[in-house]
Amino acid sequence: MKKLGAARVMTSMGKFWGHFSQQGDTIKFRRYTDGVMFDVKVDSEQVELYIPLKECKKLIAAKNYAIKNVDVWTAILHKLETNGDPIPQASVGIARETPITVPITLLRRFYEAMHLLDKKTWVSLAEFYSTHPNSLERLWNNSRVTFESYNNVDDWGCGVRKELPAVPTSATKILTTNQFTAFIKANNCCSSNIGYSFVERELNPRRTTSGVYSNNRPATNSGTGGIDVLLKSDTTGFPAVGEVKVKKDKNAFFALIQAMTYAVELSTPRQLSRLKTHFAEHFKKLNVENGKVEIVLLMVNPVADDTLESVLALIKQLNRRQKCKGLGSVMLVCNEADSWMTKESASPS
Repeated sequence: MKKLGAARVMTSMGKFWGHFSQQGDTIKFRRYTDGVMFDVKVDSEQVELYIPLKECKKLIAAKNYAIKNVDVWTAILHKLETNGDPIPQASVGIARETPITVPITLLRRFYEAMHLLDKKTWVSLAEFYSTHPNSLERLWNNSRVTFESYNNVDDWGCGVRKELPAVPTSATKILTTNQFTAFIKANNCCSSNIGYSFVERELNPRRTTSGVYSNNRPATNSGTGGIDVLLKSDTTGFPAVGEVKVKKDKNAFFALIQAMTYAVELSTPRQLSRLKTHFAEHFKKLNVENGKVEIVLLMVNPVADDTLESVLALIKQLNRRQKCKGLGSVMLVCNEADSWMTKESASPS
């Protein structure tokens, strides 16, 4: 059965019009503000952050609610403006006088641009950075300076997570990131094998409700994506970004850039303080001024990877040089059957 509804919502950024639809597991949320209608990437747990579903009403009978159906949306907006109902408050951002600004870092732009590049270009970039680590270090440090202004104290919405799938009986049967997460939670393999403990999953460092990006666009998708698994180093006590790649899911270089994008956004004192507050059980002893964020690339049931040799050389350089402020150790871990090990060479050991 399809659910439909529209409502006007007042937020700290002003008034907007939202339309929600759900059919089975498919969810669509559309937002109209400043004369522009656009889709918002959102899952079922996050919809309530953007629009109070109990206030949504089916305003018109239509077979097609596609954005290009101008007559339908004109009718919806007209109904919203003329029905005279009080404007409900959004569940977030009500007390804020001004929205939080979410900086867009150079690393974030680089990571997003990588989706447009082919695999051969990824290989070439990995080779370049393995011999010019200072270029990547500069990208990191510039990004960290950019993100230092970000100040958010909310809890990342940690109370809502989809249920994990059944635990695979063996690591060799892991096919998805969520299966891997279920596996490590059940078997504690990160701690016993590589020295990291599981903390949380699906955490986006820049998740902001009722925020705005530094380019003045609404930060409505700031909670999507994010860290696959947040870990804690058993040795240093530092948080670690765990980026999971299963079989043919991208490659080591893509994983490294993705992990560095999240890690730099988590590495500022304000972000470490946010982490310490909401994960006190794990990080109560963390020094937010001198703390660092580590990176663990988790290559699950790995396949041939043309970037691997360059990435391992680059990781070695980053760890040796220690030029990235706020970045701790970086490691790449893979499994052979149910055994997990740190990979230090692309050639068989």
